[in-house]
Amino acid sequence: MSPSSKYAKQLHERIRREFPELRIYKVWDKAVGACMRSRSTALVAYLAAGPHPTAMFEVNTFTPHQTGAFFAWLVVNRGPCSVLVHPNTDDAVKDHTELATWMGTPWPLNVDLLRRLGMNKAQFEAMPSDALEKLAVQLGQA
Repeated sequence: MSPSSKYAKQLHERIRREFPELRIYKVWDKAVGACMRSRSTALVAYLAAGPHPTAMFEVNTFTPHQTGAFFAWLVVNRGPCSVLVHPNTDDAVKDHTELATWMGTPWPLNVDLLRRLGMNKAQFEAMPSDALEKLAVQLGQA
């Protein structure tokens, strides 16, 4: 495990302890696709390419106060980790590009995948399984 991966896992645990009111997801040791990873094995396999090209974890805040406090904490405590901060609106492409803020070195994101997907995370998670399978086939052929 690289020093930065080790630091990221330690950072993850610190966030869990110091910000219990936030929603924090597991550490993904490999690149994950659009943070949409549990509904369809075919789609998950396809989405593994992006938009996040490296291991990561996701933290959700729910109020402007939480966002401000957490952002300030990350500025001081992120260490060697790059951090992408973005809102979750109805436009996932815009969220990851125009509305995004990076701390540290920005990573190139596969936003083409988000464009082709054509929906945000909430819309994806609300899709019935049969629609996910059809989407996986369409994306795989594009």
